[in-house]
Formats: sequence, structure tokens, C-alpha cells
Amino acid sequence: MHNGFYLEVENRPKFVSNKLKKPKTMKTLFKTLVLFTIVLLSLNVNAADGIAVTVNDNFRVNVAYTNAIEGAQIYLEDVDGERLFSEYAGATSNDSKTLSLEELPVGKYYLIYEDDYAKSYTTISRKSDGLDIVSDESKTIFKPSYKVNEGIVLISFTNPKEVKTTTRIYDANGEIIESISNKDLIVKQALDLNSLPAGTYKIGVSIGNDYFTKAITLQ
Repeated sequence: MHNGFYLEVENRPKFVSNKLKKPKTMKTLFKTLVLFTIVLLSLNVNAADGIAVTVNDNFRVNVAYTNAIEGAQIYLEDVDGERLFSEYAGATSNDSKTLSLEELPVGKYYLIYEDDYAKSYTTISRKSDGLDIVSDESKTIFKPSYKVNEGIVLISFTNPKEVKTTTRIYDANGEIIESISNKDLIVKQALDLNSLPAGTYKIGVSIGNDYFTKAITLQ
């Protein structure tokens, strides 16, 4: 494709810290968070490995990848977020794609490689005489991982550039019940939803300009 959550205050969920009243619960939760983060870091390394973007003199961009995850996508966006090109990385884990930017106007474009775990951005400057990669604008955004354990939602992700992140919980009407923000390198959060009535809630996580959501159903 080429186109040139209002609930009473006492019902608010709690972002659980390491100081819980019941030592046994604290110990179990802490271990879970640590293990969860170790697993996540391992997945993040795999997700970001083996992606190379180069440009040549003919206004062409080459994207080469290894160990691609099934369902991964490559797409090109302009500065307004309009998607100009989109394609699945393919059935093979090792492959390459070539895109032509010759017919596009002068400006900045973002080549994005996205899979289940991360989004990798490469900024490309399209000039009248060719293409340049803006290396200091390249970044990888790791997606949040979620695990639900007895009404507690464990959220974890790495934040390499330590940008502002905000986690919000919404009710069925889209109203915010609670939120928390930080700029930690490794984000670990435990959200206790046990005080909330049964129903479906949405967890939204913003990482810089990227936003990810997850629906959680309480029985």
C-alpha cells in the first residue's frame, strides 16, 4: 500500500509498592516482579536484534533483518503519522526489503519495524539530492508486558532513553481511575484491582509519543 474510565475514591486501584502489609504477599509479589523483568529483558534483546537500515544514491531504503518474529511489520510514516507503506516482514525470519522514496516530497520520514515486543524507529531525511539517516533520532520503544495474578496486574518494560512514561487505568466509560508516571530505565508496576467491581477495564501505557493499551476483565 503506497500513498506517494467514576468510581468512589475508596474503590480506586492501588499501585502497589514494595511496602505491603502482609509480608508473605510482599515476598511473593516482589519475586514475581523480578522474575518477570528478567524474562522481559531477555525478550527485549531478542526483539531489537538484527535490524539494519541503509540508504543509497537512488532514493532507496533497504531494510535487512534477522530472527524476525512472525507477524512483524515494516512501515513508513511521514511527520504527521500518515502511513505511506506497510508490509509484513514475511514468512522467513531473515530477509530484506527495499523501498523507493523518489516520488515523495522533501522532508522527514520514519521507517518503523514493529513486532510483538518492540517498535524500532529510523528517521530518514529526504532531500532534493538524496537520502540521509538521522542517526541521533533512531530509537527502540519496548512494549509493556502484562501478567494478571489474583487481581494484581504486573506491568513491566524497559525504557532505554528514560522518556516520560504514564500508566493509566480506565473504566468502561473511558474515565481515568488512577495514573502513575515516571522516567525509570526499568519500569516495574503492580496494579491492585481487587477493590474494583467486576467488569472490563483498560490499561493505557504511554511511552514518549507511543501509546499501548490492554483490556483486563475482572470476574
